[in-house]
Amino acid sequence: MPGAWRAATTSGWGGGGYPAGLDGQSLDLPSRILAAADVYQALQEDRPHRPARSSAEAASILRELCSPGGGGLDPTACGAVLAAAGERRPVRRQYPVGLTERELEVLQHLARGRTEREIAERLTISASTAHIHVVHIYEKAGVSTRAGATLFAVENRLLFEKIN
Repeated sequence: MPGAWRAATTSGWGGGGYPAGLDGQSLDLPSRILAAADVYQALQEDRPHRPARSSAEAASILRELCSPGGGGLDPTACGAVLAAAGERRPVRRQYPVGLTERELEVLQHLARGRTEREIAERLTISASTAHIHVVHIYEKAGVSTRAGATLFAVENRLLFEKIN
């Protein structure tokens, strides 16, 4: 990918490319989807400095731009654009502090006041596995209590996050 393209897009999610210095988290989802759709469409058009990319190439570049350190686009928005374009391979969402999808599920249940045993039953895992996930969540989030984990989930908008 040309360096100019990367430089033009990397500032977006962090705030450099948005009005008033807003970061991508401050924008509503439709705005983030529009930004991803604009990039996807622009990649498929001829430009003075390069020919149009195929839809498969554009999808690959868009996936790279929404990966960690890849270009600053919102992974949820990129996934929505690619799904609407008929791309079958989903964009894997990156969660704060390296949480896995399973840890996110456990965190959502934990933040809603469920015990480790209740979490295990709902996710069809053993209680000891649920406990291990809770311990990892606490370590990754840098908290030591359920209240701290809940606050972490709220601050990072994870309570209603859909999991692939």
